[in-house]
Amino acid sequence: MADMAKRVRYVTCKEGRFYFRRRVPDELQERFGRKEISEALGDVSKAQAVAKVNELAALWDRKFLDARHELGLAENPAPPQAARKVARRVATKDDAANLARAAAREVLARDEQERIHGIRSIGGDLWLGEISDLDAAVSAAVAGDDLSGVWPALHAALRAHGLALPAEPAERRALAYAWAQQKAKALQAVQARGRGEAVETPPPPAVDLTPPKRMRDAFNVWKARPGLPEKTIGAFERHLRMFEQMAGDPPLHLLRRAEAKGFQEKLQAWAITERKTARTADNVLVSIRALAEVARLHSGEWIAGSNPFEKLTIDIGGKDSEGREPWTAEELTFLFAEPLFARYDLPAASKAGGPAAYWVPLLATFTGARASEMCQLWTDDLSEIPDSDGAPVLVVEFRENPERGQKLKKKPGKKNSPSWRAIPVHSELLRLGFRDYWQDIKRQHGKAPGPLFPLLPREGQNGAGGQFSGWFSDFKIALGFASSAKCLHSFRHTVITELALAGADGTLARALTGHAETDVHGETYSATVRREAVRLRSTMERLCYPSVKLPRVYPVSEAAAAPGAAPEDASAAA
Repeated sequence: MADMAKRVRYVTCKEGRFYFRRRVPDELQERFGRKEISEALGDVSKAQAVAKVNELAALWDRKFLDARHELGLAENPAPPQAARKVARRVATKDDAANLARAAAREVLARDEQERIHGIRSIGGDLWLGEISDLDAAVSAAVAGDDLSGVWPALHAALRAHGLALPAEPAERRALAYAWAQQKAKALQAVQARGRGEAVETPPPPAVDLTPPKRMRDAFNVWKARPGLPEKTIGAFERHLRMFEQMAGDPPLHLLRRAEAKGFQEKLQAWAITERKTARTADNVLVSIRALAEVARLHSGEWIAGSNPFEKLTIDIGGKDSEGREPWTAEELTFLFAEPLFARYDLPAASKAGGPAAYWVPLLATFTGARASEMCQLWTDDLSEIPDSDGAPVLVVEFRENPERGQKLKKKPGKKNSPSWRAIPVHSELLRLGFRDYWQDIKRQHGKAPGPLFPLLPREGQNGAGGQFSGWFSDFKIALGFASSAKCLHSFRHTVITELALAGADGTLARALTGHAETDVHGETYSATVRREAVRLRSTMERLCYPSVKLPRVYPVSEAAAAPGAAPEDASAAA
């Protein structure tokens, strides 16, 4: 046993038990907080000890290399660890020889550094597997009598460079023999140095051993584009992980139409098995098609020819898509009869945002605004503008302010957002006390403006709107509205439908709700109309829900109750 320990690197034997011992390189000792790695191998045979040492040596090779990258001490990036089954090109004899020459050079370079720094490892090299006699192992491998010792190292090197062993035994042996020859030359050179002979470390091989490009490389190129929303980046990241898991993360140069169709079929099966809509699955395919196009345009060597995902779609899902539906009059009556609206009983859930739980659904009912637009409002987004008679009209402006995190939906390809708009507040909201609420919140913030719904949490990629939408989903499900077709966004469909039924002009209705026009003339006219908020009152007042009879439950503010204050006309909602 002791004799074996003298011939196998990183092994020591004490009282019949084996230990893994390896010196931490000088430049990494501070990083790892110790000078030597020592680990007992347990009650094992010498063959098992060599196998375990092989695994531990590879593990610490990786850790040392990663640490060098973290500290900026490594010249080239580490080859990616293969974590999943991948599609690989079958290696040739030249591939094996080139990789072996590179590995042999690493052996000599490491040996040279150890001699320079006076760190000498115990003789032997674990590439030889479980054979303890070094000379016999080299002879057996080079003679072709026993190539088993080279398989683990050869296979690992091929995998790291996107290559696979050939299926034919004769071809496998040819690769193993080419690998063994180069390894043997390196070991013989190390032994020659030990005898005092001058052996130079050869220069790096001219062959390109760079790991092949994969879809994640295309993702990184795409992600570097300026101005991409975090939500979009997150969606692409999720879709990329699905591709890597389903398709096996093939090198881009091996990605052909057959592989693309194979991914399409697996995605189709996933949609059916997981009961996802065809649209959900197709969104994944759209993302991967976009990344493949980035790879194709970035470098002809990444994906040559046409995009292999072109025109592929997912048509069948595990469930039908449920489009959003407007609330019916009966549903609105039932919804607004809840104590929240009938008695101002605010929920305790943090996502409800206190008063936001009361006002946001009402704002949605009488403006058709999107959840994100309403929940991100600040107090200075509301103002009072005099009408032609000098009477103040409360106006709310939906606008962007990156410093506050306020965003608006943009039409693809357009710099400016059609969602920007200023609209008059409906008389029913005024009757219910919305002006008083606005003034109360303004007083709370003092001289500086602040969020209109300050209790709404704003964490997450969808901000306050996403948080509130999550709470409202739970709220409406508890009332029996389990279908995803009925949601907070359904109020927007309700407003659009009610305005159409009331005979409102289409352009004016779109100006109120922030819908994009279909042509440039319509866009110009609509943008002009949005700046005439006071004159939109007649269109806004067409919104009417006769079956919904809400009491005024918001407390009258001190300002509204002050002497001389004009009371709201309770008949304005009629």
